[in-house]
Amino acid sequence: MRKAVQRLVPILLLLFWPATLTLATGPSTAEFKIVPIAHNGKGVVLFKTYYTVNATGGHSYQEVEFGWLVVSANGLWEEALDRVFDPDKVPEAQQTETWDRYHKEFQQDFRWASPPLSVRPLMRKYGFTKHQGFSRTTGAGVGRWEPERVCVRRSCTRGRTVLRSLHSFRSESGKGLPVKSSFYFAGVAVFNSSVDEDDKSHGAKYFIPIRDAEARSMDPGVDYWSVDGIVIIRGKTKRRGQYHLR
Repeated sequence: MRKAVQRLVPILLLLFWPATLTLATGPSTAEFKIVPIAHNGKGVVLFKTYYTVNATGGHSYQEVEFGWLVVSANGLWEEALDRVFDPDKVPEAQQTETWDRYHKEFQQDFRWASPPLSVRPLMRKYGFTKHQGFSRTTGAGVGRWEPERVCVRRSCTRGRTVLRSLHSFRSESGKGLPVKSSFYFAGVAVFNSSVDEDDKSHGAKYFIPIRDAEARSMDPGVDYWSVDGIVIIRGKTKRRGQYHLR
């Protein structure tokens, strides 16, 4: 019996060797970007978005969603898809060129003369125009996020400071490190939070699952991530210098 088992060991190793190589990947990652484009003069803000989760830590190209987001301090939140880079649907010979082109176009300034078809319904619906565009640093550093409060310039509030991001992801209440805003306008503040490969973190804490699990305790979550999140400041209360948060 023992000799039979010994003969099977090399065979089993050969059978499972490819699977072992497949699993030998890097850490899992996620990146959610929210980049300001324009406002409509009534407090409604248009963003372009980037969403990708590499749950397995694979080194090949991963699926990326490019889209649009409309937000206002009155509670408006509308996400719309622009296009998806799906490596399973792009021929291998074209993947590098397609990946580079999609990312280059995302990084470029918004094309007001010929906007993508996917965003035109939002432009008509909310009245976004070129003369109300933003620079990418509008309101940078104006706001400060902390786990228990948010400050705009010298005015602070203690309240609900949970950040909302793409696909309904939200930061964990009361957890994280202080971070300054990357954007602020008309009560809409964007804060970037991250954990990098040196385990250095800043900003809010997010849990991003790497698989569908019945219980959260069964899912370790993504290892490293960079997430843009939004908190809404709805205006001053009767108490001087204080703000309501949504």
